[in-house]
Amino acid sequence: MRHSAFAIGQLIYSFFPHSEATDKQPIATLLPGLVLWAALSMSSAPAFAQAAFAYITNEGNDKLSVIDTASNKIVATVRTGRSNGIAVNPGGSRAYLTARFSDTVMVVDTATNDPAVIATVAVGARPQGLAVNAANTRVYVANSDGGSVSVIDTASNAVVATVVAGTGPKGVAIKPDGSRVYVTNEGSDNVSVIDTASNTVVETVAAGDNPQGIAVNPAGTRVYVANGRSDNVSVMDTASNTEVATVVVER
Repeated sequence: MRHSAFAIGQLIYSFFPHSEATDKQPIATLLPGLVLWAALSMSSAPAFAQAAFAYITNEGNDKLSVIDTASNKIVATVRTGRSNGIAVNPGGSRAYLTARFSDTVMVVDTATNDPAVIATVAVGARPQGLAVNAANTRVYVANSDGGSVSVIDTASNAVVATVVAGTGPKGVAIKPDGSRVYVTNEGSDNVSVIDTASNTVVETVAAGDNPQGIAVNPAGTRVYVANGRSDNVSVMDTASNTEVATVVVER
């Protein structure tokens, strides 16, 4: 069986799903995360592996909502505890959720028709953003109060390394070939470039004021950093690890 998957980052605003028991919208400050994935599989696979789903962390009610994007209906609700950041592995079989108040990452089995938390991994202080590498072997977690990045082995669901980053690590993005991880540090206004072979920071690149969201282009040649307070996007060249452009956006 072969799967393909994609994720649309972590939305911390503008998407506020209905709660399980009421039609009222959750309060905006709950900041749910959203990940969308699609899987191509043989017809013998479970229903959850044959469709596209949106996974939403509802921080206010301690649950993960699973939405079938074909019907736009909630098809499952998973009791997870209070969580915020979320990432789904390339095959769509696991979702990883950060729990910033318990300093853990929850691992949800999404390969079956009955998604459930199967492991809880202790990480650094106040974990926020996270990402899974393309090889599906590592999860990188930004610990905002710990000033570090936890590296989780997906086979053992255990932390195998802790990398010291800048002040207030927030967003995480991985180069497609898996060789570099880029982490925004909202407190020190820069981006830590981590070499995944040695699990060390090999470069620190200045960004704008309060960098948060981050993404790498498919070719792995550019990194885009959303700077929350300077209302612009820093464009980094991955070969030189330097900022090559700044794009002004709206507040």
